[in-house]
Amino acid sequence: MPAAPDRGEHLFDSVACMAVSMSVGRYTYRLRLSSSTRQVLLMEWDRCRWVWNQCVAQSREAHRHNRENPDDPRTCGPTQLDNC
Repeated sequence: MPAAPDRGEHLFDSVACMAVSMSVGRYTYRLRLSSSTRQVLLMEWDRCRWVWNQCVAQSREAHRHNRENPDDPRTCGPTQLDNC
């Protein structure tokens, strides 16, 4: 008589079987905004884009500096970008 699988193996097999038999559906949502809400969202997205562009500029500057000055490396990670 074969040995019974332990609980971990059994759970893994159940999850694998569920993943194989699961179907994927796609949904499309339409967001209807008032003109004032739309304006507020656009302003927020502009601020996010500005922050992103500042991070990209600092990262590029750090990489440029490191190429030109390999003896004096600079880092540009989340901690440095958070101090902006």
